[in-house]
Amino acid sequence: MEPEINKNELIAPCGMYCGICDKYLAYSHQIPKKRGKVCHCKGCQTMNKNCSFFKQKCENGKINEIDYCFDCDLFPCKIHEQYSKKYEKRNGYNFLDSLNLIKKNGADWFVAEIEKKHKCEKCGDTICIHNKLCYSCDRDKLIE
Repeated sequence: MEPEINKNELIAPCGMYCGICDKYLAYSHQIPKKRGKVCHCKGCQTMNKNCSFFKQKCENGKINEIDYCFDCDLFPCKIHEQYSKKYEKRNGYNFLDSLNLIKKNGADWFVAEIEKKHKCEKCGDTICIHNKLCYSCDRDKLIE
């Protein structure tokens, strides 16, 4: 079994909270991998910031040297703005807004707020931002 993770470590440098991501939830709830449908991820921070979106496109290449992208001299960069706009349209989550909230209020506050917003009304677990499913209550829909 994996060691207990500090939830602040689930905040990716880009501002994504991995705790609400389908890949992290599948991993943490031990949903079997299913090619093309269910993938696993431990979270960007725990995987040495190996982000599939930003790491390869980081304009200054210093993503491993910072905690959050707002620590970068180029923040907000063009790539970050483009991804944030696209992701917000698709999933209702804005990376730049999240980073500004983290900078203003701290990581602990941000995690508490985002988990409150994505809390399952039936069981109290987490609702996924991508498929709007609870990985506890809706487990049968995920394993089909």
